Amino acid sequence: MTGSHTVQLLLKRGHTVRVIAHNEDERSMRLQELVFYGNARVTEGGAVDLLQRLARIYLGPNADYPPAAMRNIPGYITRITPTHFAGVGPWNAQGAE
Repeated sequence: MTGSHTVQLLLKRGHTVRVIAHNEDERSMRLQELVFYGNARVTEGGAVDLLQRLARIYLGPNADYPPAAMRNIPGYITRITPTHFAGVGPWNAQGAE
């Protein structure tokens, strides 16, 4: 399944999604994992403007991103409304040290 096919599915109907982020805690050498579940909504277009706003926040006020060659691609924006969280780490009482 290609990325664009997945996006088309999300555009047709709302989807429940699961996002997993993991990181090894350098101090304790333990794996920390945050899992959040939610409802995704994908909209077509607006990605260039969003990336430019984020670039100025994270890369500096004079950041020019995305590259000029990519600015004519409308892209997609995915918004996720979390419904619940899980995982192993300090945010979860069962995973806290």
